[in-house]
This record gives sequence, structure tokens and C-alpha cells, in this order.
Amino acid sequence: MKAPVILYVLLAFLDQGSSLQCEVCHMKGYCCSGPMKTCDPGEDTCGIMKGEAILGGVRIPIYTKSCFISDVCRYAHFSMDFGTGIRQRTSIACCTGEACRTTSVKLPPLNTTPNGLQCPACFVNGSHECGNEIVYCTGSETYCFDLAGTLHRGKVTWKAAGKGCTSLSDCKVPQELLHMSVDANRLECKPASPAAIKASGWTLPHTLSPPIMAGLILAKTMS
Repeated sequence: MKAPVILYVLLAFLDQGSSLQCEVCHMKGYCCSGPMKTCDPGEDTCGIMKGEAILGGVRIPIYTKSCFISDVCRYAHFSMDFGTGIRQRTSIACCTGEACRTTSVKLPPLNTTPNGLQCPACFVNGSHECGNEIVYCTGSETYCFDLAGTLHRGKVTWKAAGKGCTSLSDCKVPQELLHMSVDANRLECKPASPAAIKASGWTLPHTLSPPIMAGLILAKTMS
């Protein structure tokens, strides 16, 4: 018995979906180029990601092209401020096929205008615990994040923890955006508190001390 024509058409579409190819590269800088890669099952879009790590006033640009799951496309831009001059910003644009040749991605101007909110802040490498300093939120960063876990990048594994202000209302950012796998011990985002008012469930210190500037942010600059 001959299979109906519609079955062949369906199989053709399925075959195309499983053979998506994207350019893949990752480096410090403002652009990169690399080989084409056949995407893994579930990765249904190509993406171009531009990031910036700010460490004590020094800006480190990061550029990535890769296969992604389409869920990452809704994170067009997000930022995280760990306090004491440590910040991570990322923008992403999704594309497929020839459209990727002309797709561009830009980071919006850094908004440092205080928005009247604050969060506990810290960053530490080598531990799942860090302090409760204070960072005053700026721009669109109206949520507090509290994360801790074990990070895996290639053969390297380490512990890290951080707190601060973020533009993310949902902490469950796809791990593809971090370019590492994360075993989270603690992961929470919640609305930031008005400045100079103690946030429920969080304690505030009397002094600030610089956190260790390594781990989660620097991981994206080491390859």
C-alpha cells in the first residue's frame, strides 16, 4: 500500500527541523565568526548574543553565536547588578537561515539612574553563601535575585553565590544564556524593596566590603 503524499510532506518538514544549522563561536570582543554546526534536537533557532561584564569600571565585551531553544528569544535584554561595581548585561537576537547574515544585536545604553529600590548584594566564588551588602537598583532593575549553586563549564566545576538587582522577574533563565550548566542550591527572584527600608526576610549590614570578582561573571570571559 502506498503511503499518502501528505505523509511524505510531513516527514520532509520533520527532517528539515532536525537539521538546523547555525554558526557557532564565542569570544571576548564585539564580534566573532566560526564554523556551522548541526543543532541538537530541541534547539530550534540560531541566536546572536552580545554581553558585557563590568568589573570595577572595566568593561569586558562578550560575543556569542550558537544554536538555542526558542525560549531564550523572550530574553531580548536582561541585566544583573551584584553591587560594588560588578554588573552583567546581555542582549540576544534570534534568527534562522539567511536572516542570520543581516541580524544584529545591540546592548541598550547603561542606565545608572537610581529607581528608588534596593536589594541585598554580594558575589563570592568557592562558596554557596555570601553576605548581605546593599546595592541601590537602577533603570529597569526592579527585582532582587538570590542565587547559589555549583557551576560546570567543560571540565571545570566550582561553587558560586550572588545577590543583587536584576531586570528579570523570573530567575529561571535558560542555561544556554549562561553557556554553562548550573546545579542550583538556591534560586529566587522577588520584587525589590524601597530604598532605605529593610526587606522582609533579608538582613542588612552596616558596612560594605568588596566581593571576590570571579566565578559566574568571569566564566563567560575565559573561553
